[in-house]
Amino acid sequence: MESTVPDNRPDLRAPATQPAPPSRSRRFDGVAADGLVTVTVSAAGALLGVRVDPGEYRREDPPGLANMGDMVVEALREAKANAAREHG
Repeated sequence: MESTVPDNRPDLRAPATQPAPPSRSRRFDGVAADGLVTVTVSAAGALLGVRVDPGEYRREDPPGLANMGDMVVEALREAKANAAREHG
């Protein structure tokens, strides 16, 4: 007996979809506080990562930690500007 229910399974023999164009996978960095903070964004400006260089941070500098948020925002703005300049 033949089934009347449609088969919605994908055809696994079909060719794989094309990878994203290289421009979409590019990453752009923004740096703040003389290299203390580095932010990475995609070409579209999506946040991909934040890195704080522990070798540059000084424990005896409490204002440095208090200003960390501002440093991240500054680096993020720079990274997004770099991405926009490249893919405007």
